[in-house]
Amino acid sequence: MIYFKPVGIFVIIFLFYSSESSSLSQTFGESANNQTNCTVLLESYADASASFTFCAVNHARPIRICEKCVTLYHDVYEAHYNIVQVEDGKGNKKCKEQLMNLDRLEVIEDGYNYIEGLWDRASCKSCFESKNSTMLTNNTINFMNMLNVTHECFNEHKVDDDKYDKTVCKDCETKYCDMNKFYDSLKTEQDNLCMDVVDSMNITRMMWNDKLHCKDKTRKPDVVFLAVSSTVAALPVLFYLGAKLFTTVIRNQLQMQKRLAEVLRPSTSAAT
Repeated sequence: MIYFKPVGIFVIIFLFYSSESSSLSQTFGESANNQTNCTVLLESYADASASFTFCAVNHARPIRICEKCVTLYHDVYEAHYNIVQVEDGKGNKKCKEQLMNLDRLEVIEDGYNYIEGLWDRASCKSCFESKNSTMLTNNTINFMNMLNVTHECFNEHKVDDDKYDKTVCKDCETKYCDMNKFYDSLKTEQDNLCMDVVDSMNITRMMWNDKLHCKDKTRKPDVVFLAVSSTVAALPVLFYLGAKLFTTVIRNQLQMQKRLAEVLRPSTSAAT
């Protein structure tokens, strides 16, 4: 589950509005009409951070943060990198020393850590070919295509806002099951799936079961679980039968010993 931390969002909004005012430059000892290279980088970082945050909020439900906000995420990463690495234009000091060392509230780093944390919690890196890429993996593309085909089928059977005709389950079953199986195969191949994919699958499953009232035939029973459950359920019966059999054997042995004692008793008395 992805949570938007209010503190992080307020940090980004603070950066955004700071970038729109000349007071930011004055805070770092700069004139509004004579901004240094570092101040320009700071404003670029503030704009990129605000843009990404608003994109994430707008695509929080259904979750499409990874796919829709990836370019803005890379803008934030690049802007932050420039602040850390680029010199102030005079060649004797990096912007990090000029900006971050004077930022006692750590607004810059808090904003960056918030965005990185959100990106990591959504496992967005799993959606793309590499960390610095904006190209979706083939698996992500294939899943999204199957998702679109499945929902197009649902929409073709829609008769009202929340009503579908009775043939939707039969007509869309193959498309839904293929997507479901493909998703399950992705889970076995990857430790962490992209949240865009996970949320899309969860919404589709809920729609299939709760709204369309279709039976999910893709869920096969766990053979091991059923075997263990059956064994545990049978234990009381087996114990009862075993106890009864054991009791019967012991009773028969006692009866035989009693009869043998009765047979031997007269002969013993006569001998006396």
